[in-house]
Amino acid sequence: LTLAEATRLVVVAPDGLVHKVPEGGYIGQDHGRIIRINSNTGVVELEEVVLGSLGRWELRTVTINVRQ
Repeated sequence: LTLAEATRLVVVAPDGLVHKVPEGGYIGQDHGRIIRINSNTGVVELEEVVLGSLGRWELRTVTINVRQ
């Protein structure tokens, strides 16, 4: 895919700025990396780095539904 063909997630930050983030890009406070954007279903999968219950850093996969 070229950059023009890549699917991007449109994110409105708390300060009102709009960002277009492609797969592989990062968003959020937990260093969320977008691993998949499904434009047909409106589902985005993220990998986040979070502090686990044992005090260790862990990767967590999160699936969110977004508006198209």
